[in-house]
Amino acid sequence: MIASRKSVEPTEAIDPSEAIDIRGLPESNTIAQGVVDLEENNHSVAALLVAIAAPRLRSAGLVVPEHSITDPEITLYRMLQPEHGDGAYSYYNALIRRLVSFSQALEQRFRRRYESAPLDNT
Repeated sequence: MIASRKSVEPTEAIDPSEAIDIRGLPESNTIAQGVVDLEENNHSVAALLVAIAAPRLRSAGLVVPEHSITDPEITLYRMLQPEHGDGAYSYYNALIRRLVSFSQALEQRFRRRYESAPLDNT
């Protein structure tokens, strides 16, 4: 899990009226924290990851706040450089792989949710 300033449960980052349960998905705590950080305009590593994948996450049912971060990929990489130096590129790629893993798992859960929903015959 990516370190953050406070712990957030995965269900806290989603709208309960249209909640898709992200508990148990890889990196769900990181994504939940990123959603909260975006809401608070805190440009943390987790928030930048959510900003990078925001359209994909929204299309899979996750409520992601609008943000004004331009080029979140570049912003994330630049944030990693001071701490990771020459290893920043490798660490960045590892974060993106984890983000993709979460996104794929979320999309799969979203598909299963709607495939199992009863048809409305009105």
